[in-house]
Amino acid sequence: MSNKQKQLPEKKEVQEKLINAMFDLGKLYRNVLEKYENSIETLKKMHSRFGPTQHELESYYYLVLNYRDINQTAKADEYTGKLTRKYPESTYAKILNDPNYFAALKDEAGKIDKYYEDTY
Repeated sequence: MSNKQKQLPEKKEVQEKLINAMFDLGKLYRNVLEKYENSIETLKKMHSRFGPTQHELESYYYLVLNYRDINQTAKADEYTGKLTRKYPESTYAKILNDPNYFAALKDEAGKIDKYYEDTY
């Protein structure tokens, strides 16, 4: 195996680690530090640098929430559109399109818990 062939998997592995690190950092900025602008910058940089990734759906959702939190509704709507067009059947799309969807999920989970408690 040549050096070039060895470098290819290593480069892919490094790229995956960078993608995961950027995504985790974007979540950290939002969920822990409440630095919404930093979260936006990190997630958008991940998209521009790597294109579609395994985190695209969830990162679009985080971008929607971040933009809402800083009152940039036009940008929030832009990412809502991207998410719902590309992932229309996802839970995130359903939550964004139907404000009652999350409450319905919660009610259903409560019914299952109650059934389990009553049964056992």
